Amino acid sequence: GYEVWYLPPNYQRNVVSPASTGTDSKALLPILNNMREQEYETESILLGRDILAGIHGAIGSAEVDRGLKSNDWFVVRNSKMPAVLVEVGFVSNKQEAMQLSDPAYLKKLANGIYVGIVDFIQHFDFPDGAASR
Repeated sequence: GYEVWYLPPNYQRNVVSPASTGTDSKALLPILNNMREQEYETESILLGRDILAGIHGAIGSAEVDRGLKSNDWFVVRNSKMPAVLVEVGFVSNKQEAMQLSDPAYLKKLANGIYVGIVDFIQHFDFPDGAASR
């Protein structure tokens, strides 16, 4: 199956710096950091949902949609932007390992991820639907 991971809300990073905010206020920086962290969390969830939908649209029910999950994986915890980890199969599963070695299947997966990212970007850049793929 495939799944998408994002950073859990209880994991707090330092995503803003005094230089990026124009202040070194000890009272203001934690508030600005928390606001930015919440923004990244929301955007990561939306990105993850769009990618899941894109993969499902590309491969249908050929594999199990294992859903959107949260964990503090290295790749999402060390990002200073909205971020997700996409897992598209398990090489320990013989059937999935065979699919993952099929270029046509990989192309479908990549296209599904691409469509999800484009949908996410269009949601923010063109909320009225003015742009298309």
